[in-house]
Amino acid sequence: MATGTGVETTKVVLVDDHELARQGVRMLLSEDRGIEVVGEADSSWEAISLIEQLRPNVAILDIRLRNSTGFEVVSACRSTSPHTRFILLSAFCDERYVHRSLGLGIHAFLLKSASRDELIGAIHHVARGGLMFQADVADTVLATIARSNIPPCPKNWNGNLSRREKEVFRQMSLGLRNQEIAEALGISLRTAEAHVGHILLKFGAKSRTQAVLLSQAEGSCLENSSHWTG
Repeated sequence: MATGTGVETTKVVLVDDHELARQGVRMLLSEDRGIEVVGEADSSWEAISLIEQLRPNVAILDIRLRNSTGFEVVSACRSTSPHTRFILLSAFCDERYVHRSLGLGIHAFLLKSASRDELIGAIHHVARGGLMFQADVADTVLATIARSNIPPCPKNWNGNLSRREKEVFRQMSLGLRNQEIAEALGISLRTAEAHVGHILLKFGAKSRTQAVLLSQAEGSCLENSSHWTG
């Protein structure tokens, strides 16, 4: 969606069962002309219906809702709004939450202590196809991978990827979507999708999120920020 000033806006839906919390986030986001809050929900069933109807670019969900959790909302909306990206907010860095997030392929996990700039930055990055885990969450992410039944990264994974797959994976790690990868590498969308599929198979990963995080756990060539991983 473009505004009258020509600025491309990211449509966002807020899901939290505390009205004051939603108001606070909405006020923060109103300071960025590139973000438009198009809807709010305070329960899982209302959120599922709203996301299906509005098809937002990004949905920001509290993990704990009145009658359910943000995880159930994500699971239900995968098929009804496949292009929506999901950011989970939590008051605690609970390893159970992190494990569930990895399994669902959540695009970002932030603590409610995140700053305005961190939240806005995460929205824009996720909307462009990127992944973000706040610094306070990153160590838990890696510990979760190490102790969970998430498939381990194949040994010497870098050697298991073809030259083109390494190029595609590098673009994936930068947060590019399949169409953007195709354009960056001068290949067709179908070819890019095939390479991404092969990479996930070689990692034994169920999602792009897992593939990137597993590579980091194995000390891959990805560059790690001092604030974010993704």
